[in-house]
Amino acid sequence: MRHPLLALLLCAACNPPLPFEPAGPGAAPDPSTFGPFKVGVRTMTFTDVTRINPRTNAPRKLVTEIWYPAEDNGGEKEEYELIDALPPEFAAEYGLSVLGSLPTEAVRDADFQSARAPYPLVMFSHGNGGVRMQSTFLTVALASHGYVVASPDHEDNTLADLLEGGVDQIADPFLKSYIERPQDMKVLIDRLTTLDVEDPLHGKIDFAKIGIAGHSLGAVTSLRTASIDPRIKAVVAEAPAGYLVTAIDLPRTFDSLRIPIQVQGGLQDKILPGDVHAQTLWDHLARPRYELILKTAGHFTFSDLCVIDRGALEILATQGLDARSALNDGCGPTDLDAATAGRVLRLYGIGMFNAYLRSSPDSLEYLDEDRGLAFGADLTFRSER
Repeated sequence: MRHPLLALLLCAACNPPLPFEPAGPGAAPDPSTFGPFKVGVRTMTFTDVTRINPRTNAPRKLVTEIWYPAEDNGGEKEEYELIDALPPEFAAEYGLSVLGSLPTEAVRDADFQSARAPYPLVMFSHGNGGVRMQSTFLTVALASHGYVVASPDHEDNTLADLLEGGVDQIADPFLKSYIERPQDMKVLIDRLTTLDVEDPLHGKIDFAKIGIAGHSLGAVTSLRTASIDPRIKAVVAEAPAGYLVTAIDLPRTFDSLRIPIQVQGGLQDKILPGDVHAQTLWDHLARPRYELILKTAGHFTFSDLCVIDRGALEILATQGLDARSALNDGCGPTDLDAATAGRVLRLYGIGMFNAYLRSSPDSLEYLDEDRGLAFGADLTFRSER
């Protein structure tokens, strides 16, 4: 018979103490704040040999940022340099050496927190002309709450791709990306399910609990991926296009998915106004469905752009790309400040994922309009379960 003290010590070794319990059947931590786990990050590159990119004449490439619960074993926290997302020739032409950085709480290549694995998986899809690390306010925070988060660059539709192609070349890559992106996400899930046993990620993901989130065109991608891939169990769509654009030629209608879907929009969004686009999606969702409308949010409030140095945004604005809008579409003086917006978006987004992917029914209590109003944000939130 095992000695009680020995059993206690063994249990402690299997489940290292955390500052508080992650969301689960008996726990519902505040989703608006950083979770109980330390966070690690690694970059992985996958290829899809079934799709050849005509521009490169090579298999389509998925450079993917992966955030995950990590051991607290030191290491320097990742700070993304914006200039690294630009084409080298662009930086040279403008004499750029520094454009500002995006600090995070994630430690590069930290050891996995294996004792509490497996973890639910959340996929993230960036916006048109965005980058895989564009929304760390959400992706890093998700990992801290006990998720593996995978965010790929969508080839030919990143910031670097658009800068290289020029503003006159945006339409064609956009249309191609609209078609290719859901397949990117599906293939990436496939690749993660077949990792080599020696890979640190192997065995760490619960593939029965997969969610997806995205911003703008990435929000469209998230909804479309849920239609083509039944492994998706929950969706958070930030500043999406409306139903008529999002639902073109899908195998399953949104109201037939019967999974929790949350649409988020901003009334000051000049690209995809929330009262128009989010509303049309809400009308085609089945329960459980959720809708968050931030009355003083623009399009880029739903990203990290508003915490990047304004001088960097001014430089990018000279190219006439989507970044031009950040200064007056989400990051301006009349828009909700980035810190408050992050808290609100985490509250409702992570709160929903915690409820449905981490089996935390008490987390549904956070999905209430008064919770967001308490942060000082002007918003409406509605739900039907």
